[in-house]
Amino acid sequence: MKLNELFQNTQSKDLTQALRVAFAPYTEHVDITGNEPQALVILINLTYKRKDLKDITNVRAAKAALKDEQHLKTCIAEVKWYHTHNLKYPDIRVSHQRLLAQVVDDGGGVVSSAGYPMQFGWSHDSAKINHAKLFLTGFVWRGEYVCLAQLLAKQEDFWVAQFRALDLLKRDVIKVCEQIAAQLPSEELPEKVSNYTPQLLIPTSEGYLSISPVVSHAVLAALQTATRNGLFKRSVIEHNRPANVGELPSALGGRVNVLKYFAKTYSATTVNDYYSQDEQRLFNVAALNNKAVTEALLVLSKSKPFNTLRQKRLARIAAIKALRTAFYGWLEKLMKLGQSEEISDSDLELVQLLAADEYAQLELVLSQELNRQMSGLKYLKRYAYHPELMPILKVQLSYVLSHQSDQEDEFEAEHIRYVHCQSLRVYNAEAMPNPYLMGIPSVTALEGLGHQFQRKLQKLLGSSVHVIGVAAYVRSYQLHDNKQLPEPNRLKKEGQKRVPLRSAIMQIPKCDICFDLVFRVQIDNQSVANDLSENLLKAAFPSRYAGGTLHPPSLYEQIDWCQVYSKPLELFERIRALPRGGSWLYPASVEVRCFEELAEQLTLRPTMRPAALGYLALEEPKPRQGAITQLHCYVEPVIGLLECVDAVTVRLSGARHFFNHGFWAMHCKKASMLMKKAKFEYD
Repeated sequence: MKLNELFQNTQSKDLTQALRVAFAPYTEHVDITGNEPQALVILINLTYKRKDLKDITNVRAAKAALKDEQHLKTCIAEVKWYHTHNLKYPDIRVSHQRLLAQVVDDGGGVVSSAGYPMQFGWSHDSAKINHAKLFLTGFVWRGEYVCLAQLLAKQEDFWVAQFRALDLLKRDVIKVCEQIAAQLPSEELPEKVSNYTPQLLIPTSEGYLSISPVVSHAVLAALQTATRNGLFKRSVIEHNRPANVGELPSALGGRVNVLKYFAKTYSATTVNDYYSQDEQRLFNVAALNNKAVTEALLVLSKSKPFNTLRQKRLARIAAIKALRTAFYGWLEKLMKLGQSEEISDSDLELVQLLAADEYAQLELVLSQELNRQMSGLKYLKRYAYHPELMPILKVQLSYVLSHQSDQEDEFEAEHIRYVHCQSLRVYNAEAMPNPYLMGIPSVTALEGLGHQFQRKLQKLLGSSVHVIGVAAYVRSYQLHDNKQLPEPNRLKKEGQKRVPLRSAIMQIPKCDICFDLVFRVQIDNQSVANDLSENLLKAAFPSRYAGGTLHPPSLYEQIDWCQVYSKPLELFERIRALPRGGSWLYPASVEVRCFEELAEQLTLRPTMRPAALGYLALEEPKPRQGAITQLHCYVEPVIGLLECVDAVTVRLSGARHFFNHGFWAMHCKKASMLMKKAKFEYD
């Protein structure tokens, strides 16, 4: 957006409001190149209250503001409270602290402030929020995103001249530049951890490190722009006192957009009675009648346009995977029937062809049946007998038929055991793993659960035991996004009465989850490995997960919910029988660095989901007053991708692929703590 275009295309009565929106921190940056004098007038007039100034292009009002020494002095003083990361978000009780820093290592392949130009936010005294806008408001000038504070700190000659044009003496402008430079160092971090700043424990090779996640102003502002442009599914988090939280939440009226994505789970569905009972028994029509198949056929029939060849290629790959999954579900009853001794006369021909590996003839029969059934479904009938799709459908049917009975060779590793915990339930888990995302709890919580399990096992066994990977299968998910009122914690005197007040903490969504976990446990002592029993594992199992309460299944549902395996294929036989309604959470190999790349991947790969994958450090760990460990570090939460893999795809991919690609582990480097694919793999 260019400022001169805004002047030309906006009516005079709407101009002031349009300009306020253009310079707001939640919109795309406005380019002021060529209109610098008008932009400076607007920035100065933004320091007035709305009711005091109706036209923010008024040059006389701007000159008056600069001549008002106290007004200008207050604007300069608020530079002291500019930040890159907001310590008061979401808890406004953090006070007299600010943070100016950049991530130390930006090579994580995740969405972080490293993918955006440095931007300043503001949080301090809410009464002075307008005064902060003069030097804080960002814009694009000569191709770069900057604000007046950055330009004047360098004593940019062009902008010194612009201030002089508004009747400010040169020595006064230079004095302003020097004061801003003194209050805007390149880096500043608190010397003390506030009692209201959260701290997390991260296990390292040298013990434990305490970290404090703080929200990035640049990332939060970019998220508002992306969600307002319709790139993502979103939800709204409301702040009761936004002006105290900071300049960005205040500009949004306290309604901050966050991403809203859940694990891919399915409820039981029914299909209209299009077919006879025999056909319903032989073919699972419900596997075809869903949105994923419709989208896949739309892409493969070349009916969906794409901007680039890369987008087209990625979409076709995702569509083919979706088709294979659907076909496997569609033919699952037929495949099971081929292993059964009870075969009816009507099914005998197809089952015999399958048993004899007569795939060429079977493909022809199944292709005809597939198109006939598609022609009876409301959303798929337009793709039945489609000339572009028929060859593709035959090829994918052939793939599913030829891969459905593959037998894998036995593989195992010495000192490795797997602990499978089924149908676990967690209540009131944190559904907002970081300030940008609502839905799937933090993936780092899997590492925390595994570490707690490891500590309890070591205490019970008295020997070294290491959990080196965790896999998760989500059966069901329920979000509770209603507000939970905090307890009153202070009194306010109103006349002769004292009224209890609640702290202004933002809403924290909770969720309930039913899921399975698989722990990969490394035990160097063989005698200790032989001592592992179900009762011992149950005794060592943690009771907390992602801030919620973790429960095993009820006794009347399933008694043997925790089992240990030494052979991976034995475990995989149990895993492959899991219902199709849930999904495994796999580490994704795709890297993203900004919200535009994230949106592209979510569009092209329907099984992908954004997730809180960990943290990037803003400094080297150091001793700090108020820290719960010897070393403390401020970190920035980041967003990455995970893949929701359904049970059918896991069966098709095989055991080796699951054990090599389905497990998470935290990779702690010097300046990053990120959840990625576990390094352990079978040859």
